[in-house]
Order: sequence, then C-alpha cells, then structure tokens
Amino acid sequence: VAPLYNRLKLNQEQSMHFAVQSRAIVINEYLNRLRDVVTQVGSRTHAKQALVEYNAGRKELTSYQAFSTPILSDAVNNNEDILGLMRFDQSNHLAVSIGQDISEAFWQFPSRDRADPVFFLVWNVTQPVLVISAPILDRDKSRIGTDLVVFSLSKLREIVNDKTGLGQTGELTLIQLDGNKPKPLFAVNRDILNETMQPIVVAAVNDAANKAVGMQYWPGGVLAYRNMPVPNW
Repeated sequence: VAPLYNRLKLNQEQSMHFAVQSRAIVINEYLNRLRDVVTQVGSRTHAKQALVEYNAGRKELTSYQAFSTPILSDAVNNNEDILGLMRFDQSNHLAVSIGQDISEAFWQFPSRDRADPVFFLVWNVTQPVLVISAPILDRDKSRIGTDLVVFSLSKLREIVNDKTGLGQTGELTLIQLDGNKPKPLFAVNRDILNETMQPIVVAAVNDAANKAVGMQYWPGGVLAYRNMPVPNW
C-alpha cells in the first residue's frame, strides 16, 4: 500500500507543480502585454510634446487638455482592457483624466530613479482593478510625467478560472496579504479564509518567494503555490 500511496502522491505533486508553473507563465505573459500597452500609450509623440510644453508653462491647462484628451482617448478606446487613464505632470499634479479614475488616496508613483512601471491593485467595492503607474520619459530618459492606467481584470479572471490540470476539485486563485489575512482577488469555492485554512495560506504566501513551487498539506487536501513578483501576488 505504501509504495502505491507514495507514487500517487508524487503524481499529484507533479501535476500540481506543472499546473501552477504553466498558469504562472500565462499570467506573466498577460501582465507583460499590459505593460507594453502602457508603454505604447506613454510613447505617443504629440501628447508627450504637449506635456513638455505644459510643464514649461508654454501651455495653459485648458489648452493642454483640449489638445491631449483626444489623443489619449483614442489610446483608451482602442484597448478593451483599459478602463481609464490619468496623466500627471512632472510634479505629480493630475492634468488629464479619461474614463474610470481612482481616488487620490490610492495614487502611487514610481520613485524618481525608477524607469520601470509599478503594478498595484485598487479594490472598487468588492471588485479589484489593476493599476499600472508608469513614468513618461523624454529622449534623455528624464521623467516628464506619469500615467496611471486602470485595467479591467476580466481576462485575468478567465485565466484563473481555467481548471485545466487541476482535476475535479482543484481550483486556482491569486492572493495578496491584507495585513496578516489572505485576500483573494477572485471568489473561490473553497473557504480559504476559515480558521483551518487561513494560517496555511498565510504561511504559503510568506514562503512563496523562497521556492519555485511550494507545497502545503493539511487533512483536507494539498496547496501548491508560487510567488508572482509583479505585482507581488
């Protein structure tokens, strides 16, 4: 019996390992596509030049908005994942807002020495949105402003809800810690917030950065996990 049990356990671990790794690859590819979208929005030449002129005081705010809004609206309307766009000047003052915005309490800006975008979640009632905060750079790589682009997570939800390789009872979720409590991005069937599961999930989240794929066992099943460094899920 023992050799059979060990072989079945190994097969289960290998299956879950592959499922977690393959799904992480798909999620990373999706997030990279969103990063590329933000880069394309920020690289629109005429809108960048208008921002430079506004920063220098050669354009009034109303004139800048009248010129830039149609250009940036076109970028928003051409991508179904984008819910909204907020463009800030080099002093982090809001200059243009299109579509869904986010409260000032949630604004985040990359540090001045950082050229890479920042990913973060904003919880709108019960449904999160993904926000990418990206510096707008001129030809000399100096920051002239920042874009906060608000994305729907509907496509990410489709990836997460795909049960391929998870068997009849398995499911996938993405989690952030809210203090010391796990906060799933999307609803899951299994109660991962009950008294039994919560410490297991917290331990897995804290341990995830140390492993390619980790495993946690409890009497009701097994949890496979890995870290998503961007945006720290």
